[in-house]
Amino acid sequence: MREGTTIYEIEPWTIRETLYNPQYNRRSETVFTVANGYIGMRGHFEEGMDVPEVDALNGTYLNGFYDSADITYGEEAYGYARKRQTMLNVTDSKIIELWIEGERFNLLAGRLIDYERTLDMQTGILTRQITWESGTGKCISIRIERLVSFANKHVAMIRYTVKPLNFSGEITLVSALNGEVHNEISEGDPRAGAAFKGQVLHTIGKHETGTHMALEQQTSETEFHLWCAADHRANRKYKLKSEQQEQRLEKHFTFTLKQDTEAVLEKGIVYYTSKDYEIEHLPILAESTLKDVMKDGFKALADLQKQRLDEFWETADIQVEGDEKLQQGLRFNAFHLFQSVGRDGRTNIGAKGITGEGYEGHYFWDTETYIMPFFLYTQPDLAHQLLEFRYHTLPKARERAVEMAGSGALYPWRTIGGEEVSAYYPGGTAQYHINADVAHAVIQYTEALDDQEFLRTKGLEMLVETCRFFMSAGDWIPGKGFCINGVTGPDEYTAMVNNNTYTNIMVKDQLEFTARELKKWCDTDPDSYEAMICSPMGLTNEEIDVWERAAEAMYIHRQSGLIGQDDSFLDKGIWDFENTPAEKYPLLLHFHPLVIYRHQVLKQADLILAMYLLGHRFTKMEKVRNYAYYEPLTTHDSSLSAAIHAIIAAELGTMDPAYDFFIQSARMDLDDFHNNVKDGIHAASMAGSWLTIVGGFAGMRQNAGKLHFEPKLPPGWTRYSFRVQFQKRLLEITIEDNLTTYRLVRGEPLIVAHYGHERLVALTQPLIMKNRALQAVIFGLEGVLMPLPEKQDIYFGGTPAQLPLNYVPEEPPTVEMDENGVLGSAGSPSSEGNGKPDHSVTEPPASSVVDGEADSSTGTEAAGTSAGDEKVSSDAQKNTSKDNTSPAQSEPAQESSAAQGNDGEDTVMDTQPSAEWDPTILSNPLSHEYIYREYLMPGSIELLQQLKEQDVTVLLATDRPDAKEIMERLGIIDYFASIIQAQDIEHPKPDPEVFVLAAESVNVHPYHCMVIEDSADCLRSVREVGMKTIGVNIQHVVDHAHFTVASLTHLNAETMKRWMEIP
Repeated sequence: MREGTTIYEIEPWTIRETLYNPQYNRRSETVFTVANGYIGMRGHFEEGMDVPEVDALNGTYLNGFYDSADITYGEEAYGYARKRQTMLNVTDSKIIELWIEGERFNLLAGRLIDYERTLDMQTGILTRQITWESGTGKCISIRIERLVSFANKHVAMIRYTVKPLNFSGEITLVSALNGEVHNEISEGDPRAGAAFKGQVLHTIGKHETGTHMALEQQTSETEFHLWCAADHRANRKYKLKSEQQEQRLEKHFTFTLKQDTEAVLEKGIVYYTSKDYEIEHLPILAESTLKDVMKDGFKALADLQKQRLDEFWETADIQVEGDEKLQQGLRFNAFHLFQSVGRDGRTNIGAKGITGEGYEGHYFWDTETYIMPFFLYTQPDLAHQLLEFRYHTLPKARERAVEMAGSGALYPWRTIGGEEVSAYYPGGTAQYHINADVAHAVIQYTEALDDQEFLRTKGLEMLVETCRFFMSAGDWIPGKGFCINGVTGPDEYTAMVNNNTYTNIMVKDQLEFTARELKKWCDTDPDSYEAMICSPMGLTNEEIDVWERAAEAMYIHRQSGLIGQDDSFLDKGIWDFENTPAEKYPLLLHFHPLVIYRHQVLKQADLILAMYLLGHRFTKMEKVRNYAYYEPLTTHDSSLSAAIHAIIAAELGTMDPAYDFFIQSARMDLDDFHNNVKDGIHAASMAGSWLTIVGGFAGMRQNAGKLHFEPKLPPGWTRYSFRVQFQKRLLEITIEDNLTTYRLVRGEPLIVAHYGHERLVALTQPLIMKNRALQAVIFGLEGVLMPLPEKQDIYFGGTPAQLPLNYVPEEPPTVEMDENGVLGSAGSPSSEGNGKPDHSVTEPPASSVVDGEADSSTGTEAAGTSAGDEKVSSDAQKNTSKDNTSPAQSEPAQESSAAQGNDGEDTVMDTQPSAEWDPTILSNPLSHEYIYREYLMPGSIELLQQLKEQDVTVLLATDRPDAKEIMERLGIIDYFASIIQAQDIEHPKPDPEVFVLAAESVNVHPYHCMVIEDSADCLRSVREVGMKTIGVNIQHVVDHAHFTVASLTHLNAETMKRWMEIP
């Protein structure tokens, strides 16, 4: 697991630096960036930090404002990307220098008495509060506030307050615009910086009058024009002087101040470009906007900023109780996403936001796969704008498809203006899955907002064109089906392969959805269908039919019980992780791509990502096996990896590894886990932390137009809550202990699915559901219900003919346990130890709680019922000490061969063994014809009967082929709703498949199942699929089960239900 360094104070709503350390200067410039989706200002100091010993990147960026240059190749080929696009570092407008009677303020000069820099995520204001003493002993208080306006994307503002503390005299503030700016040159790391050398944004005009100044600039290749202007106002009289340099304008404001009096200078800043407006309109717009801004001042702008952030946090905040550090990280991530995303349908969100120059400001698939879901459920209007960007660039995607000898449209792997700019095609253009990612975003958006207008006017056009490209890129291969060859999937350490499973399954989903929606439209409104899409796009029913056949025949590679990441991945040698030192990561900086490509090694989630996005297309066991195989092969060198692994680990019920991965995404940038925050934030990882909470811990999935939840409480947390917007409703979800509350904040009643049970939630009817309730118990057979062959003489001391029914041995194995026969709990999954379980768990009132659900506080029952749901009986409120005493303990053992049948009537069984019975058979697995009722383990009947009375489903999981016959011979088959045996499974125990299939056979979620087993290996594997476990052979299973008992005589249904709800 990667580790970071925490250098900021842990506070819920602020990022606060109380000690300036030049070592972290550039990292903090990224963290303290303020932006609004268009303008991004790094946290570089107003006075500058131009000293060689301090690493700094003084950057201001405009989302989507770029220049181009030719890409130079050693050898060129047709279809290579021709031009690079780089987001430019633009006019530096932040500059305000402070002079105290001839001495210039600088953090590294004089004496820094007090220092604090704070980014307030509720106000959107970056503040520095400083007390500084000059070389001549003059002390001054400085407060600098900076914001980039959410109310007007063209506006930023700085309020600079100074106060002399031990002197009276002249103080000068020098405000400047500097056009001599350039981008940083990338050296060695392809993820950082640009390839431009020198200045490409040229100053072509300077304008000033009074307190106003402006610079006009133009890009070299794209010929975009930029107009940056600034104006000022102050709270007291000043002397004004103007100065000019070749590409710099300055305004000098000199105040004569008495000790302890303040001077306040406000600087309004605007940026306008010809990408949005005609060139001749730029100065007019700039002047008009500045006039309005300066009239109202900083406070008015700050009030609007707070108002917009209040609206944002109403839907986007995640509240976590029990971990302040993660709480801060989650809010920091959400804040940066909000201030980085384009809002105009013409811009997107770069991999580094607008906080730095990493990846040259390019837009990737990160947007649709990681970032858009965050906005889809918190700020759907912004999600809409992100899709508008893809629709706006569809014509260029069509051009690219033609260039790539394909039909339809091919979106670029990386871009700003819509063209492909990836110079390395194996890791760029070959990632055709970008088309499917955009399509998936369209599908999710349409269902989440029920936006049929967008689907029909724009969405289906994008879907049709991307489907057409995949049909032209794929082939029908005999013996396989429809194949898509020569592609690269999400894992960038495996390139140019055939049938990347992620790509194929995403395309399959896209083809099916598109065909289904087109046919539905044709059936319901044929006239508009013909006019709006069929005729304009030349679409025919025959073409749609081919898509359906391709989807049905889509090839997915399977080998050795696994799903192959592609056709060849499983045939490669495994990377030598053991002998790869830590300093050799990330691999891409230390090994040639061909060395990496020929091994089984992953940079990030690939197949695992498909298991998240299209989880309904995988079985539980496919997820279990493939996660177990691929995760150890993953370096997580990509910041996109940790969150997806956290989500799937949480889904599988392995919360400890899920939480470890989550920590990496939640504070990746605050704690600089990858040591490259200096180049900008990791926007996708930031969104991934939200996905981990909502999609991982809360288990939210959007499927078939409904929201499904499988909530879990992470270790160490006491409560967490979040809100999602869905189909014009705002839903609040609160998870605590063993309960989840669904509360509709606004909108019409909504049906949600909680662990598969659909329920209605309305404004006046919140829904309270149990997260974990005992719905099914899965028994092992040998060693649980009947003894292992080698243990029969221990339990029974003789042949079956000599044994009374339900015989209890006189001297059970000697172990240390409590008065209830319980040795203890092994704790949470993957933990060690044998601490005792907490038997003092308070159960909810029987009148308000049901297994799997609870009524709201209004007293009305939640809508709907389901099999297995029942109200807790009054017995649940009885003394728990009685609950832990089984009938076998409280009643004398029966001395006759008569047994109580399932209907309560006496049943007489033939207990005589066959004449051929041979005692030596005890050392081998018994054939079922040698098994009699007397072989039933002590306490079995009593426990089965109690579970039946409590409406708990009883299941059997064994790899014996004759389990049903054995159940008949033991006389207990009628207790079992389902029996899974050898012929039903592919993988024998200890593989958890048999237990998972047992749960699935009765439609019970594994998280609501409890397994009783005597095998340590089985118990360990079952925990990996999220089931609670009870071990019944305490000598060797204590460290592998959640709870252990000496025998079934020490179990009863009420105790098991209580144990099930213990975290």
